[in-house]
Amino acid sequence: MSLQNVFLRIVRLSLWEDPFDEHTLASVLEEDFEEMFKIAQLQGLAAIFVDGLAKLTNSHPECKKFLERIGPVTIIESELRWQTQLQIARKLSDIYKQHGIDTLLLKGLGLSLYYPNPKLRECNDIDIYLFGRYEEGNQLASRFFGAKIEKFSVKEEHIFIDNVTIDNHIHFVWPGSKNNIRLDSYMIDSLAKENLSKFPESNILLPPLEFNYLFLLAHAYGHFMREGICLRQITDIACLLKYSQKDFNWDKVNRILLEFHLSKLSDAILSYIKKYFNLSFGQPASVEHNILERMHNDIFGNMHMVIYHKSRLAERLYLIKVMWKRRWFYNAFFDGGFRQLILNKIINNIHYFGGAKRFVGY
Repeated sequence: MSLQNVFLRIVRLSLWEDPFDEHTLASVLEEDFEEMFKIAQLQGLAAIFVDGLAKLTNSHPECKKFLERIGPVTIIESELRWQTQLQIARKLSDIYKQHGIDTLLLKGLGLSLYYPNPKLRECNDIDIYLFGRYEEGNQLASRFFGAKIEKFSVKEEHIFIDNVTIDNHIHFVWPGSKNNIRLDSYMIDSLAKENLSKFPESNILLPPLEFNYLFLLAHAYGHFMREGICLRQITDIACLLKYSQKDFNWDKVNRILLEFHLSKLSDAILSYIKKYFNLSFGQPASVEHNILERMHNDIFGNMHMVIYHKSRLAERLYLIKVMWKRRWFYNAFFDGGFRQLILNKIINNIHYFGGAKRFVGY
């Protein structure tokens, strides 16, 4: 069994107690644990990987030595980041609430509630949506917390508090095409029609299940089009569906996915989760084996890092190179394929990556 597959089995053990034959580790050397930990770090799953190892009751000595050296620090750092972000999010949402502004929490911290141990879900930035009052949110953060504000892009602005970045969303998806503009409007309108739940012991609002799935797919689509995604974006979707599947309205979701051209990607991700995580959700259409293999190789083959360029010309040239390398994705998931995508951009004079100061996530 390859190290990648051993790594995936350990992640599955952590997330949903998937049976694990400990004899699988018999041939794993000390340096192999180091290599798998590097994979876990790149994939945003370091604490979850360590947690999975800790659940192995009869691990061989090399595994135990690795856990003693790496385990406690990894878990403590993850829990501390989670707790720090939650404290900041609570304080910020309390100030906003006092001024009549609701705070919707997106992605990381909110999604962590669907993980068996929320504090092990690695959190980077805090993503929030203030229902159109993003500028007031910036001003209040600056006034009450001395926050630095960065006018980052047409999609979001950044608030910096105590070395934590808050992505203050103006839009849910990048408004770079007619479809994205329609999707963004739909998502905003859907929030007004839903009863939103709250993060425990806070004023922080959480998105509905179907909204979360749609947002995660759109987010993954944008990343896949450029630098690729990491495995944590897959586990986010898997955990969301596993721990809420009885309340999930697939008929409603499938109609929405079809309308906004996300059905193919949804089918591929659900098929990927079934193949590599042994979980089945919905009734995804059949996906070619080579597409799943391409996704898998892309996830594990990427460095998952963003390259910043000082000049706009250098950035554009780099993006053209990236788009050419990732044409497999456009041909698989974009209606009309790579050629149609390029033609659309020329005809509509749409600068898909325009408006951003840097090459950033979707």
